[in-house]
Amino acid sequence: MRLTPFLTPRMPGRPHPIVKLDYTVRLSTYPFFALLYWSHLRGQALPAWVWVYLVAYGFVFPHVAYLVAVRSANSKATELRTLTVDSFIVGTWMPILAFCPWPSVAGVFGVYSGNISINGLRFAWRNLLATALGVLAMGALVGFRVDLEASLLTTGLSMAVLFVYLTVFSMHSHNQSKRVVHGIKQIAEQNAQIGEKSVLLEQRTRELERANEVAEAAKKAAEEANRAKSRFLANMSHELRTPLNAIIGYSEMLIEESEDAGAEELKPDLEKIQGAGKHLLGLINEVLDLSKIEAGKMDLFLEDFDIAAIVQEVASTVTPQNQARGNRLEVSVDPTLSVMHADLTKVRQVLLNLLSNAAKFTEGGVVRLAARRETSSTGARRVVFAVTDSGIGMTPAQLTRLFQPFVQADASTTRRYGGTGLGLTISRRFCEMMGGGIDVSSEPGVGTTFQAWFPLTVEALEMSSTGTFAVVRRSRRTSAVPLLPYLGTVLLVVHSDTARDGLERLLGVEGYRVITSAVREEAVTLAREIQPDLVLLDLLHPELDGWGTLAELHQTPETTQLPVVLLGLVGNDQLAFALGSAGVLTQPVDDDALLGTVRRLGARDQEAVALVVAAEARLREQLTGTLLANHIGALGAANGREALGHVAARAPQAILVDLTLPLMEGVVLVDTLRRHPQWGAIPVAVLLPAAMDEAARRELRRAADQVFAQDTLGAEVLPAEVKRWASARS
Repeated sequence: MRLTPFLTPRMPGRPHPIVKLDYTVRLSTYPFFALLYWSHLRGQALPAWVWVYLVAYGFVFPHVAYLVAVRSANSKATELRTLTVDSFIVGTWMPILAFCPWPSVAGVFGVYSGNISINGLRFAWRNLLATALGVLAMGALVGFRVDLEASLLTTGLSMAVLFVYLTVFSMHSHNQSKRVVHGIKQIAEQNAQIGEKSVLLEQRTRELERANEVAEAAKKAAEEANRAKSRFLANMSHELRTPLNAIIGYSEMLIEESEDAGAEELKPDLEKIQGAGKHLLGLINEVLDLSKIEAGKMDLFLEDFDIAAIVQEVASTVTPQNQARGNRLEVSVDPTLSVMHADLTKVRQVLLNLLSNAAKFTEGGVVRLAARRETSSTGARRVVFAVTDSGIGMTPAQLTRLFQPFVQADASTTRRYGGTGLGLTISRRFCEMMGGGIDVSSEPGVGTTFQAWFPLTVEALEMSSTGTFAVVRRSRRTSAVPLLPYLGTVLLVVHSDTARDGLERLLGVEGYRVITSAVREEAVTLAREIQPDLVLLDLLHPELDGWGTLAELHQTPETTQLPVVLLGLVGNDQLAFALGSAGVLTQPVDDDALLGTVRRLGARDQEAVALVVAAEARLREQLTGTLLANHIGALGAANGREALGHVAARAPQAILVDLTLPLMEGVVLVDTLRRHPQWGAIPVAVLLPAAMDEAARRELRRAADQVFAQDTLGAEVLPAEVKRWASARS
């Protein structure tokens, strides 16, 4: 039989340290105990089992106890139970030794000190009971004989055993103390290292904070520089566009005069002037668009338009450029596409930029424009415009620089083909503003494909944290119900579709109802039927016959008194005024000049959208002035009775009440309005006095739609709130 599997411990875990300690003590002292007991018992007539018991206790028991402990699941608990058994065995030897003092004391002292060292005094006292039980059990077997005499050898061996016991446990205590001291030193060293690292961490934290402060200051300086750049570009672009418009307009007029005078030799030079002016104007417009985008002031005007129509319009525009380069233009539109809701002008500009680029970098090749419908991975429907050319193509390195402002593919491209590198940058920004994007793929010498995609229905977007995208507004042309009553009706008589769309959008956003016409007879009929507040008449286009239309309007009784503003350069402004014109604007029309003229001549009496009730004249004038400046009709009332008179005559769309009112207190006025069956639905906002207690404030918040403090009611808050209320009631 092999003993190796039994002797090899199968430990579920590492044995407890007391197992090893007790094994060492037993291994070093129990053979001495066996020798001590033999020295005292030799020469006595004892049964054979006593000698077997003595050998087993001195030489076998230490190994058995160790193996049992290390093979158990809980080695400490097993060892404590073994110590109890050990105490019992020590008690059994005392009757066998006839209670001889030296060997008995050595055994009891050894096991007692071991119990205290391992598990404390209580454990030792409990195991003394086990020792007493051992005495009783063995005394019952062999009797309680007492022999106090011991030989010199027995006495010496007893002292040796005690010396070994004390040495083993003292060395154990000494080693434990050394480990404790060493541990304390290690902890102190670690604490010192932690302290040093804490100081270093604090220093690095302060350095990081200073670096963050420097970075934040640099960021603010960069943002301010960027804003200053954008303001500079916007101002300079505006200043440059004004004389350029005059150059373009005068060149157009001189071309017409040269044709009328038969001076055909001047026409090519004049056309070069006109072309150079338009080219420069286009570059300036691109810079202005980029500055508006970066400043977060580029608006979207969303409307419904036919996709096939815009594709054909753009294709017609770029056809001459492709013909000049010897290119063939191919157009295809998915027949399932019909109408999309987006910013028509910006979609058109994106397509023109992509097609112009394709034509510029292709010679004697093919340019394709395809429009198709797609469904994104999220299930959203979108329109994809793919522009493909067979031109020079681009390398991967050139593609990485493609959408950077003022950067083209490389220097040689700029020298050969010209351009500012802004077209694609602006196109991508426009796509992103509408929730879309632009993808590009290219191969040198083979060609390039741009894919511009937009949601089929562009939703309103809020301004982003970077200020890149502006707040989206819907065009008035597509609104079923206007937000506020129109400021007036303008009849727009312009032949050019592009110019007509731009003017219509500009006036519509400013709050005017716009009726358009491109034919003289239709324009006169419309003027007679709708009686507009103002007529804007294109004077330059020969097919419209602006002078004839002006004369007919003043000869028709129903339209004689209508103010007419001529759009275009005339040789003599005095002649225009003599013929009945109310004003003259150059074309291309400056937006600010146009709006100023329309506001001066075409605004009807504004409807009382808001009623301001305030006792203090200065406050009343300030609030009504703020509303009027934002094209919101406003009336003022100095007290509650006057306010109720206005409401009874014509109910406004919103009422703003100052609570410090005479005659009728503001609280009473608000309560009266709320109780009235017809007036209860009118939105009411109140201005709180500074001294009002919190209870009264809570009561007012329950009665009024909105509560303002005077210092928070700025030039932006009040118009926005009135428009919101008016929209909710319309």
